[in-house]
Amino acid sequence: MFERMLHEVQIDRQRRYRTQEIVKVTEKLLNTIEYIPNALKDLSLNTTEQTIFLSLSKKLNDQVTLLKQEAERNHVDAIPKRANQIIETCNACHNIFRQFKTQ
Repeated sequence: MFERMLHEVQIDRQRRYRTQEIVKVTEKLLNTIEYIPNALKDLSLNTTEQTIFLSLSKKLNDQVTLLKQEAERNHVDAIPKRANQIIETCNACHNIFRQFKTQ
């Protein structure tokens, strides 16, 4: 009952801080994603698999770019859905190219 409730200004300030942190993380992710296609030379993929790999890499880049833009625009309601899409893309690629190829 005596717990302090945040008022609207504090909530907005906290929201802006968190979206700024998301922007910083997405910038680092975008820098890292640039190097994903370089992994092709170390993988034994056929032409179809290479196409899928590069397609997933591009999809990830596009999704992270959209997340960055949504965070910059303070569209906080869109962020969780976009983050889940990014996780799904990462997991799909890892399932196809990490687990499958190591068996």
